[in-house]
Amino acid sequence: MRGAVGPRDQATSAGTETSSGPNAAQVRPSPGAVVGALGSVLPAARACLAPDDPVRSGLVVFKSDGTVARVELRGSKPEDDCVRSALAKAKVAPFVDDTFSTRVTVRP
Repeated sequence: MRGAVGPRDQATSAGTETSSGPNAAQVRPSPGAVVGALGSVLPAARACLAPDDPVRSGLVVFKSDGTVARVELRGSKPEDDCVRSALAKAKVAPFVDDTFSTRVTVRP
């Protein structure tokens, strides 16, 4: 059976050549990891908004090390800086692609 599959060393070395770091195991973060990372910072982002403020939507871009590269929100109100700062604290496990972006909506 091992003869049909091939040696084990080739499979493991091919998978590690493309990783961007020693801990990168996936091409992109899993959907659950992204939801968890954003879910952990959304309460702080919501706290920046007053109950009558409009909904904020935008884009969170993660770097391959799992940290946030940038947060793009439409608008330039003072509360938006607070929301950006809160969302920038999200973190996922390292991944292989250079960046990964996902949409985010912050409701008061």
